[in-house]
Amino acid sequence: VETLENIQNATITIHTLLGQEALNFTVPSFSERQLLNLTTIPAGQYILQVRAAGFSVSKRILVGF
Repeated sequence: VETLENIQNATITIHTLLGQEALNFTVPSFSERQLLNLTTIPAGQYILQVRAAGFSVSKRILVGF
């Protein structure tokens, strides 16, 4: 995951398409690309949400295809 802005104290949440939380990560700084280990969740479609003070974005992702 990477952002165009250097975001501090961000929370990355992975949700199923039904809205259930599958994973949650805290990222102190987005000064560089962040790698997430998604091997603990089944293959499928998910919503990745990045939130921080004054910033929120959600994207649909595919895992394990």
